[in-house]
Amino acid sequence: MKILLLAHGRSGSNSLHFALSYILNLEKVIEPFNKDLWHGDYKDRQLNWNGTIQDNTIIKNLIGSNDEWVRNNISKFDKVILLVRDNIRDTIISTQNAFEYGYINQYKPTENPTQESMLNVVHSYEGVFRLLHENKKSNLVWYEDVYTDYSLSKKTIQSLGLNINDNQFFEIWNKYLSPSHRLRKEDGEGNQEYPWIKDNHPPLKNDLI
Repeated sequence: MKILLLAHGRSGSNSLHFALSYILNLEKVIEPFNKDLWHGDYKDRQLNWNGTIQDNTIIKNLIGSNDEWVRNNISKFDKVILLVRDNIRDTIISTQNAFEYGYINQYKPTENPTQESMLNVVHSYEGVFRLLHENKKSNLVWYEDVYTDYSLSKKTIQSLGLNINDNQFFEIWNKYLSPSHRLRKEDGEGNQEYPWIKDNHPPLKNDLI
């Protein structure tokens, strides 16, 4: 099984990436073309990808990060999932606050969106729907259908045809998809990384033999 998960920023793609990797026993490749990530937060970590699409792998990529590679290789995947947050205002707020609190930390929204962040989000949404138009076999998944209600989330995940049974869904709901894992906390102090995200970081380079 080869899965490509495409998303715009702040759409819950980490959680879905980790959940599907975990329950389907797939090697996860995290944003291989995101230079800001691999030259920044992950500069001391090992990218487990040699440029080829291996079986038993789920690759997550953000829209706008080497879209040409995506277009040239999208047909090689068994399943393509496009993840979109239907509330664009929340996406913009989350994007702006990520600059202040980090991309994988809980936060209380304190930062007002700038015009630049709004334009960046709009551009990323355009990219998602352009790819959806170009690739009719893509599975469009809405953030709110995955991370809000248990029954709706189960129906949505099982509609992807990945043979995830009820017990397996219950496991990933509790571990990854439940609203309790949401990073935005209206009454929280923020700046606290979730343990399950920390545990899923790529390995440090000096830990490899």
